[in-house]
Amino acid sequence: MPYLFLLFYSVFYLYLVESINSKKRFSWLVAVAPVGVLYFSIPALQYGIGTDYFSYINIVELGYSPGIEKSGEFFFLYLIKILNHLDVNPQLFFVITAFLQASLIFYLFSILRSSGYLSYVLFFIFFTVTGIYHNQMNGVRQSLAILLVPFVLILFYDRKYVKGVVVLFLGLMFHKSFFIVGAVIPVFLCANKLFRKAGSKLFLFIASPLIVYFLFKFAFEYLLINVFDQYAHYLDSNIEVGWINIATKVYYTPIFLLFWLYYVRDGGFLAAKYFNFFITVFSITHALYLTDLVFPFYGRVFQYFVFFYIFPVYFLVFRLAKLKDFFSVFLVFLYCLAPYCFKVIFSVAEYKFDTILFKGF
Repeated sequence: MPYLFLLFYSVFYLYLVESINSKKRFSWLVAVAPVGVLYFSIPALQYGIGTDYFSYINIVELGYSPGIEKSGEFFFLYLIKILNHLDVNPQLFFVITAFLQASLIFYLFSILRSSGYLSYVLFFIFFTVTGIYHNQMNGVRQSLAILLVPFVLILFYDRKYVKGVVVLFLGLMFHKSFFIVGAVIPVFLCANKLFRKAGSKLFLFIASPLIVYFLFKFAFEYLLINVFDQYAHYLDSNIEVGWINIATKVYYTPIFLLFWLYYVRDGGFLAAKYFNFFITVFSITHALYLTDLVFPFYGRVFQYFVFFYIFPVYFLVFRLAKLKDFFSVFLVFLYCLAPYCFKVIFSVAEYKFDTILFKGF
């Protein structure tokens, strides 16, 4: 399977180059270029993956999309117009967006690596747990905006407000819904100051389902009716909450419970910058995924914050490795890998694989 090869090759390669000076970001980015090229190639050369592939092909061929123009997503609007004007193969749209996606994620990893994180552990968890890599082959526009969220939060956390605002505007050019991220940044920053201790962050984690359901529900309903009218049908949608839906939502609960056990016991210590802030974001937003069972629009909002699922798992791996409990580390990796392998082997939705290389590109 190409995806599994990409995963294991990338983790092994990143492990080998981990000895490069973490402060030299450019040197590291050059060294990991082979991984970046492979990471970029699959979505760039995809064919028919996800529900929107042929819609984007058609939009590029027409050179126009009323929905994109109405939403003010100018980056994609002008990209489509330029590609249509040049009369190039519409697949170039996916080549360009895949290049941007790969550039963003590896530059983000370079920042995190220079802040004290291990890149190969980050990549493994990112790839198996978040689903961002595969979702980008379906929701192309939102996936680019999703990758900007960590950058925005890091910039505001570091009090680089001008740069943060610039990235916010860039995110709006990718996807209209990105302003939701801007709206909740003050919430994250204030919560991180008010809930500094590990125990108080645990309180946020426990309380967030109620906060999200009873408070944010009204805000999102207003947004759906008045701003995101194209998603208003979610308000009246009736979804059947079967055992599979429930299982996929709560699958990582054992990992999170173990994380909180060690995190509270250790007083929230991890010698890596931004970690406690990222845990604050995770604590507040994880409930969006759970409440998606009763209000589907939350699932779309959750995608902006799924990246922060990485850090509880990362902490647990770090803590178990520090205890030299490598068998438990292996079990955590296996636990994350199992559902990913299931999706890839059985080609679930955007986890299937097909390439245009054999279609006469």
